[in-house]
Amino acid sequence: MSATTTVLHVDDDPELLALTSSVLDRDGRFEAITAESASEGLRRLSETSVDCVISDSVRLPDGETFASTVGRDYPDLPVILFTAKSATEVTDELRGGSVTEYVRKAGANDFETLLAHLSRVVGDRAPPDTADDSDETAGETDGTATGGATETTAEWSVAETDTATDPDASSDPPVRVIPDLGPEWTVVGFHDWEDPEELTTSVVAAVAGIADTEMETLPSLYHEVDPEAVADVVCPRSDGSYRHGVQVRFHYIGFECAVTGSGAVAVRDLSADE
Repeated sequence: MSATTTVLHVDDDPELLALTSSVLDRDGRFEAITAESASEGLRRLSETSVDCVISDSVRLPDGETFASTVGRDYPDLPVILFTAKSATEVTDELRGGSVTEYVRKAGANDFETLLAHLSRVVGDRAPPDTADDSDETAGETDGTATGGATETTAEWSVAETDTATDPDASSDPPVRVIPDLGPEWTVVGFHDWEDPEELTTSVVAAVAGIADTEMETLPSLYHEVDPEAVADVVCPRSDGSYRHGVQVRFHYIGFECAVTGSGAVAVRDLSADE
């Protein structure tokens, strides 16, 4: 990562903008510029070269979301959607391909989570001689997603691989890729998209196996994430090929869970972070 990374934060809450600027400045790696509206954000982008955008789910006067506009006009610029809205409320933005990562404002660790995401997406864009290896994420594409805090919190990217590098591009039947998420992750199994069994069952079964407990003793997955919204984002394309460049992560009873576009279900024990 370069010595100073310029970040544009767009939010209609000036107090939050001031707090974010303080956090980023204190970190020492980032220079923050702010905008209190989508229109001001576009003006800032036209005037200043930035490395990353952090944005609430805000809209332009014509009704288009700021994130969607940035994704169209600045396709190489990573956008972190940082909002209090649930995943189901911003599904259109997440599925539109304009959002690199989604971080829900959900608690005291918001800024710690945001910094981790920011470090990763900017580090992934940096040239090899300036990138911080500790910020790189394993996977098949330039987009990943990392889980967040509690309640209904899920963070994911919706970036997809080019067909030139997608293992499904010339495969019939489609190829499942086992993701390399890192040594702390255990790929427990794969969800069968053609099976009537719901995704929530596959995830809870995976966690129950790792936790060595019965599925019936675990709380509902709906307390942490909307499984239907997750399935909507990571399910196979209309031609049956897998979305290897899509990944959803979320926290569940002390574990971080990941569901990938190929249907892989992986689990990481969060106690290792303590």
